[in-house]
Amino acid sequence: MHTEFEQLIQGLCSLTRYANPQQIIDGGGITFEGVTFALTYKPKADPDALFLYADFGQLDLEQQAALYPLMLQENMLMLSSRESTFSVSAKHDSVVMIEKISLPAQTPERLLALLRSMAHRANYFNKHHRAGRIGPRQHATHDAAMRVRTNPQYG
Repeated sequence: MHTEFEQLIQGLCSLTRYANPQQIIDGGGITFEGVTFALTYKPKADPDALFLYADFGQLDLEQQAALYPLMLQENMLMLSSRESTFSVSAKHDSVVMIEKISLPAQTPERLLALLRSMAHRANYFNKHHRAGRIGPRQHATHDAAMRVRTNPQYG
């Protein structure tokens, strides 16, 4: 396993007092602020990238019909500003947000901020989108505000 990746995960676990970094290194799920996450690292495919998956939960058929078009619009809105996308997990049939992360630029603190941001988005999605209270433009505005507050590059 790649030492840089292991050090990042060990640093994250130290910050969060999570006792089992090997579980995360091995691709196991972790729960943070009520949201299940997984990190994958495939050095043979791309030694400088890792992927963070946030499970937003399963949707019933009615929710799928209403929310899948909104998720596609969100993907379009996020395309220019981030390396994240919505998808549906074939394995679990859950809505998943996937974030591509540059490993060399990552620190445990930045990864923790990203976990917080994605957990907030997942919880917001579940509270508002599932209830049909918000459309993609409103969510994009909310997302931009959250990105400024949670991204270390914005101060």
